[in-house]
Amino acid sequence: MSETRPKKTYWKSFEELSREPEVMQSLEKEFPDDYDKPLGSGTTMKRRTFLGIMGASIALASAACRRPEEKIMAYVNKPEYMTPGLANHFATATSQGNFATGLLVKTREGRPIKVEGNNLDPISNGASSVQAQSLLLSLYDPDRIIRPTVNNSDSTPQNAINRMVDAIKEVTEKGKSVRILVDEHASPSLAKLYSDIETVLPDTKVVTMPALPMAGAAEANAALLGIDGVFVPDLSKAKTILGIDADFLGSDSEAVYHIRNFAQNRKPSTKNPEMSRYYAVESGMTLSGTNADYRVRIKPQEMNEFLLALLHEIVVKRGVSSLADSGIASKLRNHGNTNFAFLTRIADDLLSQQGVVMIGKHLPAETHALGILLNYAVGAYGEQKPINPSHVLPYSEAKSNAAEAVKQELTAGDVGVVIFADVNPAYSLGPDVFKKLTSKVLYKFEFGLYADETSKSCPIFVPINHPLEHWGDMQMLDGSMAIQQPLIAPLNDGQLSLPDALLLLAKAYNPEFEKDTAKYYDYVRNYWRQNVYEPLSGKTFGTFWNEALQSGRVERSITSRTIAWNSQAAGSMIDRASKTESGAMMCGVLPHAYLKDGKFANLGWLQELPDPVTTVVWDNVAMMSKKTAEKNSLRQGDLIRVKSKRGTIELPVFYQPGMADDVVITTSGYGRTEGGRVLDGVGANTALLTPEGKHNLGYFPVTIEPTGETYEIATTQNNHSLGGEEFFGIDRENIVKDATLEEFLNDPGVIHEGDLPVYGVEEPLDEPISLVPEHDYSTGHRWAMTIDESACVGCNACTIACQSENNIPTVGKEQVIKGREMHWIRMDRYYVGDEENPEVARQTMLCQHCETAPCEVVCPVAATTHSPEGLNEMTYNRCVGTRYCSNNCPYKVRRFNYLDYHDEDRDPLSMLFNPDVTVRMRGVMEKCTFCVQRINEAKYHAKNEGRETLKDGEVQTACQQSCPAEAITFGNVNDPESNVSKSRSSERGYLVLRDLNTRPMVTYLAKIRNTAGGAA
Repeated sequence: MSETRPKKTYWKSFEELSREPEVMQSLEKEFPDDYDKPLGSGTTMKRRTFLGIMGASIALASAACRRPEEKIMAYVNKPEYMTPGLANHFATATSQGNFATGLLVKTREGRPIKVEGNNLDPISNGASSVQAQSLLLSLYDPDRIIRPTVNNSDSTPQNAINRMVDAIKEVTEKGKSVRILVDEHASPSLAKLYSDIETVLPDTKVVTMPALPMAGAAEANAALLGIDGVFVPDLSKAKTILGIDADFLGSDSEAVYHIRNFAQNRKPSTKNPEMSRYYAVESGMTLSGTNADYRVRIKPQEMNEFLLALLHEIVVKRGVSSLADSGIASKLRNHGNTNFAFLTRIADDLLSQQGVVMIGKHLPAETHALGILLNYAVGAYGEQKPINPSHVLPYSEAKSNAAEAVKQELTAGDVGVVIFADVNPAYSLGPDVFKKLTSKVLYKFEFGLYADETSKSCPIFVPINHPLEHWGDMQMLDGSMAIQQPLIAPLNDGQLSLPDALLLLAKAYNPEFEKDTAKYYDYVRNYWRQNVYEPLSGKTFGTFWNEALQSGRVERSITSRTIAWNSQAAGSMIDRASKTESGAMMCGVLPHAYLKDGKFANLGWLQELPDPVTTVVWDNVAMMSKKTAEKNSLRQGDLIRVKSKRGTIELPVFYQPGMADDVVITTSGYGRTEGGRVLDGVGANTALLTPEGKHNLGYFPVTIEPTGETYEIATTQNNHSLGGEEFFGIDRENIVKDATLEEFLNDPGVIHEGDLPVYGVEEPLDEPISLVPEHDYSTGHRWAMTIDESACVGCNACTIACQSENNIPTVGKEQVIKGREMHWIRMDRYYVGDEENPEVARQTMLCQHCETAPCEVVCPVAATTHSPEGLNEMTYNRCVGTRYCSNNCPYKVRRFNYLDYHDEDRDPLSMLFNPDVTVRMRGVMEKCTFCVQRINEAKYHAKNEGRETLKDGEVQTACQQSCPAEAITFGNVNDPESNVSKSRSSERGYLVLRDLNTRPMVTYLAKIRNTAGGAA
């Protein structure tokens, strides 16, 4: 038996750590003292108030038992392949920038109701990101249901495009050019269409101008390796990972792929103790950094210095790799530095275990070049190595030169017509820069999903179809192809997709262009017939096309690429990296994990999804260390002005543990002013702050000053907390468990160190402990779940999947501040130890479906009951809203509908709801059901096959299906061979608050860190 470990402190916020009275009171009490005080009532209960409350309660009970009547009508002619009540599933694809993944969309009666990953796609392996799942909400977003406009009057797409063609003819006759600005993509057919348009329209160029250009990696790869593109490493092949301000598990577009591969080496057991080691070196605390084994916090201006010191250690001091004999070694000779924590240990691990270095995408080319040198030195490149030179994101070549060139053309007045094709530079560049760039342009037009900031300056605006409404194709990073097919007819009658609109534009200018191609669908089919289909396969093209639609994937051999090393370019990059911009206070603008470049800002699901690090919702904030705030006489919530050479924005101060001192970090995607009701007035636009040339991301010097005002930040970090001064102790050692790999392998029992005895079981009593009789599960199913905290990275895909599947509403910032958020899954984030640079532990908390559930015995109307299969069930039309169950739940996972949150929903949002799940009304309690509707659906199919028992894996909960890390396992524990039965017996397994003898059916596998000690 190992020696007893030092006691740990698990804390959620500085307010909790310092025992601020308001926070401690919230830990002790389920509801504040005035939580239910009626509006306008006094401090004492009067007879009139009592009668009013009783009357409201009776009305509320009646409302909970009776729903509004609705009429339904049967089909006159039933569509083919559609049976009412039965779902159909269709394969399609989506992309974030140049990264594409396959999707599987569930439809009911012709409308999409759930987006999942395609399990035939090896890139996602059936998982999906929060953005992919939120496609459903954006599809039914009423703010995008708009008409084309010409000079602020309603028009038709054809008329609007004809006007555009007239303008193109006019300006080209005057010797001016046409520029079409587009976003990043992963579509071969679309790339060909762009090329064709450049040949059809005179003096026209299609220029990629993303809102958040991150060209550093492609520029460095092109210069040093001769490959102009962005590599996608396979982290499953790496034993040591070094991240330099890299959020590859969070805000990166390829996060789904990285999480899956990263998690494969993060599930140790005594039989298989292999585990990767991850070092994070960063200025702020990223989602990826919270999963690090060792974390080093450094200032932005020190990052290149750190990398140069590491290169010196490996190349010069140890003479490792072919770089030691090159001119590069002499360039590194003066860059030795022993001041950085873990430098020699990182060098040891990178060289002794297969290593890979990940550089933050927002960092400049010279920093990426240092990462390339390190990867080259440690042998990370190769077909079977972490970085396969052939695994390059499609169309990810550096585009900054082309973007800068078009800016110069616009400024000079050489452009007569500019068409914004689903890009929004009036927001992403800031209104001041946008106005300066376009002031000399004669005609500005926009094709867009929303009427956004850019459309306000365009006399012609044409709305385009949603990605789930139109045809297209995608190329994956491994070379395979997928078809993007529409899942529903356009909700706007007569509306065009972006490719269809551009195709129509070209055909309107030159009727001979693609005269046999009526729509973009035909264009895509023609491309696939000529470039993807193999006639020698023995299949007809029609058969090949249909099989591709059905599976959602076509295997193709990847284009082989070889590295052409350029030592001269490497030496030049080292010289550039030695010169770093610095200031007394540095500001970093980084991509938001969910909102990205602001395209998703009108989606309430993502606005209300807690940030994976700060847990802030409905705002971006000025994150800084507590020491930095105190140095500048600032407190959390103080509103400050952040000033750069470019401009000024106002942000509230947020204390963030783990940040470097003298650094302020905020995130992109906020501060939108046009494009919908949800995004209006939420946060500040960071484009107004970033100096020109920084491409909206990165670090730059700023000054900060208080405005004298305070700002209320909505954060969930102190809501629904487990623990308290007189509850179970603030240390929470009986709630969340973690250990180092060394501790775990020496003694797996270390996981249960400090466990309290189970009341009435391990600590005998004279009287029975439970009012609940034992349940008989000798036959049939008994459902249970395990959650591997070592694999879970905290991406919140499970939370959004649950919200989409179960019709969970968003409630708004004001209600979140009151602790009324409705998510059934809560990602509890705990800091461990040192407040300046703590470790992080996470716990995915949901209804535990306890065998002796405290909620069941206190419900006066039997609205919460136990099923014969072990589920803790909610009968909504019985619930009268006493909230006794919530008060009696030690896990704080029940959610009460204080308001009718769907009352103001506008059409077509009603099409969003899953018809298999009741939409709850005001006055009703709700919580996780283990997706009982999915269990029942699987049972129906099994019954049709003559089976009473479901096979293992035949039913997946929404959270399990979406999880990129495969951290969630669900199934029938009556089957001893089921995956959930095996995982429940893991040496890392534990039950939360087991001493209460609630006997939860959710088992957690403790987080293991591959360290021998704490953080730097």
